[in-house]
Amino acid sequence: MKVWLDGQLGRLTMYRLVLFALGILAVYSMILQLLGWLTFGLGAMLLSLLVCLLVTWLSSRLLALIFGVKIQTESSLITGLLLYFLFTPTLELGPLLGIALAAAIAGASKFLLAYRGRHIFNPAAIGALLVALIGPDFVGLNLASWWVATSSMLWLVVPAGLIVLYRSSKLIFATIFILLSVSVIFLRSTATLDPIAALASPLGSYPVLFFIGFMLCEPLTLPPRRWQKWGLAAVVALLFSVPFSLGPVFSSPELALVLGNFLAFAFGQRRKLQLKLSSSRTLTPSSREFSFTVPKPVRFQAGQYLELTLPHSRVDGRGIRRVFSITTDPHDGGNLAIALRFSEPSSSFKTALGALESGQPISATGVWGDFVIPRGNTAYYSLPLA
Repeated sequence: MKVWLDGQLGRLTMYRLVLFALGILAVYSMILQLLGWLTFGLGAMLLSLLVCLLVTWLSSRLLALIFGVKIQTESSLITGLLLYFLFTPTLELGPLLGIALAAAIAGASKFLLAYRGRHIFNPAAIGALLVALIGPDFVGLNLASWWVATSSMLWLVVPAGLIVLYRSSKLIFATIFILLSVSVIFLRSTATLDPIAALASPLGSYPVLFFIGFMLCEPLTLPPRRWQKWGLAAVVALLFSVPFSLGPVFSSPELALVLGNFLAFAFGQRRKLQLKLSSSRTLTPSSREFSFTVPKPVRFQAGQYLELTLPHSRVDGRGIRRVFSITTDPHDGGNLAIALRFSEPSSSFKTALGALESGQPISATGVWGDFVIPRGNTAYYSLPLA
């Protein structure tokens, strides 16, 4: 079963999987509206969804043109869908302006609130948070309500979130967050509710599962190492479940996520890597090694991997990003090399990579992975060959 599931999910990139999951949730929400389980109005839901998607895409498109980079359409659509589930659907002009403002900020934040080519904050969360900050000065703006936390949505949020977390290998990360946040919310709720109602409160009134399944687990805003991710999950769980204020700003899911993103920013290498192909060589009839130069040395450990981004034409279902183990020595001046096997037919990514010529650029989102020698262990292991 696991092999079959891995094979099916592996056909989709993470972007496409999340996009499909959120799209299905959006359709499901409208079915619930038609059945009377939600009361926003179908027109309000459709219009709010259109505003979220269109404004986010236009904002991203404009900033991409200004910065001279290619827009990631799937990423923009994901951000728009996330915002749809955060803001109460409406037909009123003032609240719609609040949604549009959050969407514009979210799309722009990927470029304006970025460090060395990588955005620092979850775009949907920063959009919702900044609208909340300026909301008191503009009466009528729609503020994030996280209406996705309604109990009727849970029937699909749970399996959709589990699939995303399984595909991204974040199940332990999610378990830490869920156990800690649910425990704290339960203990707080027992002060005013009976134990049964208090137990249902975390999942029926708080966006715990949507928050972890679709927002906190965003790879680009997480630290690189497993122990760092687990620590971050615990910290954000407390920020999420314990009321607090920072001056005039009061705790909210979006504030907890933004603070968690800022904490993750402090860990590890936070820059998009700009590589140039220096050479490639054939290792076997079906495998090749690609060597890259970098402007500055790259810090990594043996056993970590590199996520490459290579926009190209006629992209197949595997997308424009792939991960490869680094084959160079960590002490070899910081340059990087990867080795991969080619088969027929190859994916569009491998075909485009194989067509690169010496000196051509390619980017990487960063260095990741925990399959490394433990700290303090200086022993080297080898396999005897007969």
